[in-house]
Amino acid sequence: MTHSGTTGAADPDLAFSSLVDHEVVTVADLTAGESFWVNTTTAASALLLAESDPADPATFVQSRATVAARQHTQVLDGCTLYTAQRTGRHALVQIGDRPPSTHVPTQGTGYALHRVDPARPLSCPQREFPGPTP
Repeated sequence: MTHSGTTGAADPDLAFSSLVDHEVVTVADLTAGESFWVNTTTAASALLLAESDPADPATFVQSRATVAARQHTQVLDGCTLYTAQRTGRHALVQIGDRPPSTHVPTQGTGYALHRVDPARPLSCPQREFPGPTP
């Protein structure tokens, strides 16, 4: 039986979205149709799932307000659940609402991401991250 949660920060089932203080935005590729957990209940305010339609160039560039209005998130089990609603290209955009700055050592923000387990679609596996979750 596989572990139903996470074993901590080194868990191979985790991915991370991070934004260091000298960057304004970071973008990562996602597979269309996926659902995934983010390890905080407030993620939707700074971590946006942007979706575009390859057949509609008008969706290639969107405002922050448009992306925020179109994303589908739910707060469940102490985490935020994201679900892609459109087939096409997807980007996970992490936004920092502060001017870029340089720190030594580097500082920033990050979120742990975990794909939804179809056997437990309403259970957040990293709700107690960065520690192990039973």
